[in-house]
Amino acid sequence: MTERDRAEDPWRDAAPRVLARLLRAYGSGRFDLCEDAVQEALLDAYR
Repeated sequence: MTERDRAEDPWRDAAPRVLARLLRAYGSGRFDLCEDAVQEALLDAYR
């Protein structure tokens, strides 16, 4: 496992939970929007 893999692990673990929470709040009809929001937020947090 590389240093980068170890750095990304918390984000990989958090992404499904965050996505699930957003889907509960906004509904599965907005899956694309929720998925994009998760990716953007986690990318910003990683930086």
